[in-house]
Formats: sequence, structure tokens, C-alpha cells
Amino acid sequence: MAAKMKYTVPDYMAALVKKADNPYQLFNRFLDNRPPQTRWKNGKQISVKNTNHCKIAEPAQLFTAFQKANQLGKKAAQMDACVKELMGWYDFNKMEAKLSWHMIVGLGATSVSRTSMTLETVTGVPYIPGQALKGVTRSFIINEYFRLPGDKLKSEKAKDSAERRAMADPLFAFVFGSDSEGDGEDMARSGHVCFYDAYPYQDTQFELVEDIMNNHHQNYYDGGELNDRESPNPVKIWALKGVNFPIWIGIPKRTWPEKAPESGNDAFGAFFQGESVLDGVAGIMKDALKYQGVGAKTAVGYGSFDVESKG
Repeated sequence: MAAKMKYTVPDYMAALVKKADNPYQLFNRFLDNRPPQTRWKNGKQISVKNTNHCKIAEPAQLFTAFQKANQLGKKAAQMDACVKELMGWYDFNKMEAKLSWHMIVGLGATSVSRTSMTLETVTGVPYIPGQALKGVTRSFIINEYFRLPGDKLKSEKAKDSAERRAMADPLFAFVFGSDSEGDGEDMARSGHVCFYDAYPYQDTQFELVEDIMNNHHQNYYDGGELNDRESPNPVKIWALKGVNFPIWIGIPKRTWPEKAPESGNDAFGAFFQGESVLDGVAGIMKDALKYQGVGAKTAVGYGSFDVESKG
């Protein structure tokens, strides 16, 4: 098993963890007050002064910080206030998403540990970036409506072909945008529908749960041979449970063209028959969040939501 990597920081920083109550700092710095590190130099073991090792924050401390940040941050309420200010220029659709089990967004982001989580930098509140909501909805549409019957699910060539077919569809390009290669336009263009960051309700009593990712064949993933003699290498991760999110999507009131174009894909276009563009996108997003999920480990049930429209 590979040796664990250790990180050192100036000693004065270790004292700050007793005062820190920002989950972003606790999760991404993990300072604690361990003894100084020792090293060998010229055949002698010496102590490296003014250094401390980093480790994961205590669960209770991190959980308390999450709850406090969510109560004080009021990010969901701030989002509602921003929407009210923009109602003169945008039409909006609000949904309420209830997490079915566990969720972790940003698991593979850069961190001092081997795993991470997407947290709002200033307050430390966990949230779902708007780009993640747009991405999961977009990929769900491509996989469900623009793949050919004979396409292999994990074929990169099939994925690229399906994406090109989607971007060539006028309605898809209207909603999500397209590059010049996809829809034949002279220039790339952005989509008309806006997907906003989703923050937990202020009164949400969510849980922070511990789970693991269990790597059984590290040697194989490092380029070695596959065998059954390797030991599992569990990696600890943190996930959210029992959290509800208000989700907002919007579209400018004055868009060009004012009416969304028709889709060349009957199954995809059926969501927009007799409904506004936002209602159609909201209907697809409900299915995307329920059946595909957002964030990491969706193949094992993470990131699945039950979504209700709030108008």
C-alpha cells in the first residue's frame, strides 16, 4: 500500500482551527495540533520546528459549522431576493428538489486531502452550481433523445455523434447554446435559458454522513497488471443527506426569436408542446435529477432528487 502523503503548515496556523467556524476553511485546510514532524539529516533524526500536519476536520466540528453557516448565510433567501429584482427583465420557474439519499458535488476537485466537496467560499455553505444543473439536464437530453438505437452507452464516438446531433437541433441550441460546428451557424452562441446556483433552505436540518470509495486494484489503475492479490484501499469521503434545494431557472423576457424554434426530434420537442420554454426545461430537469442525478457516484444512487414545480 502506498505511503500516505503528509502536509506541513506553519505552527501559528494550527491555532486558528480552534477559532475557525467556516466549513470551507475546515474542509479544505484540515489543520490540527499534532507534534512537529521529524526528519533524518546526516544520520540523525531532527525535529522540523513550526510545522504541523494536516488531517480531516472532526465530523462534529464540521457538521456544526455547516449548520451555523447555513443559518447565518441565508443564501437561499438572498437568491429569492435577487430573482424578485430581476422579474422585470426575466421570466422564472422555481422548483423544490428533495434529496432522495446522499449527494456530493465536487468530489474530484483539488484539495489538501484526496477528496473534496463544493462549498461556497465566503460562507462555506454546500451548494449545487448552476453549471452542474445545466450540465446534468443537457447530458440527460443528449443520452435520452439524441442517441441512435444501436449506439453503445459508454462509447465515446457515440457520445460525440449524439452531441453533434443535439447541437444541430434548433430547439436544443436555443435552450443550451451551440458551437458553429454543431448547428451550422457562422458563430457560436449561448443558450437562452439561465441555470442558477442552488443553495439549501435556511431551515434545512441536513446531515453530514461518512462513506468510502473502495479501490481494489490501484496497481492496475497505475498501469500495472490486473490481479487478485491487491488489498482494498478505502478512501474516506463526506456526503450530504436530508437536504432540500430551491432551484431557479430563467429566460430573458425579450429573446430573439421571441418564440422558441421547433425541434426536429419529436420525443424531445414533445416537452414543449403548448408549454413555455421554461416549463419544458423544468419537466426534463425533473427527470434528469431523478433518474441521472447530479454530482459524483450517481451510478450507485448518489445525487438523485424528487423535484416539485413551484411555478
